[in-house]
Amino acid sequence: MKIRKFIGLSALISALSTSLFAEQQFKSLAEIQDLADHGNVLAQFSMGFHYQQQNNDRDASVWYEKAAQQGHVTAQYLLAKNYLEGKGVTQNTPKAFEWFKKAAEQNDLYTQVQLADMYCNGIGTKQDKKKAIDWYTKSADQGSSDAQYKLGEIYAKGDGIPKNIEIALAWHTKAAQQNHPFALSALSKMYRLGQGVKKDLDKANFWQDKYLEQINMPMQMNK
Repeated sequence: MKIRKFIGLSALISALSTSLFAEQQFKSLAEIQDLADHGNVLAQFSMGFHYQQQNNDRDASVWYEKAAQQGHVTAQYLLAKNYLEGKGVTQNTPKAFEWFKKAAEQNDLYTQVQLADMYCNGIGTKQDKKKAIDWYTKSADQGSSDAQYKLGEIYAKGDGIPKNIEIALAWHTKAAQQNHPFALSALSKMYRLGQGVKKDLDKANFWQDKYLEQINMPMQMNK
């Protein structure tokens, strides 16, 4: 299970919730395109999302860019993602970084994690662990379990910051309470080994069971 999939799914849910098509305010694609052609940002985003649903990433990116330039945060995220993956546009990690940063600066917690990842790994920008930690923290403080888990790992390993097992435990606990599978596994291990907390096999088993529930959930749903 890849946690990055959760971020993409969250963005698409956000897209659906703000799309003119989802709101059914207009009857036809032609009406929405007319609004988009006249600069309506939500219509421009909706055109992009429409083309994305048709697997037409090139036209989707064209409309996302128009909406992104007007500050539409989900369009900025999805455009950045296309530049990162080379979908509908020539792959360009610096441009991906630029658009992720614009969305992150609008306080979008999902994009903040992606931006932190790029700083952490030096993708599209110079590697900067301090800035990565800053953006993970912004996202984690807003409730992103992905960011909380990653901060837990950073503090546990002392990656770009002084090692602090107690803080690692705190962040892993926050993420685990949201059923983040990797955090559940990490927290179970910490209780089992007594890392940053008194050894407690009952709690270790409790969190391990939660972890197993999460990783088995997709298989149970497909039965």
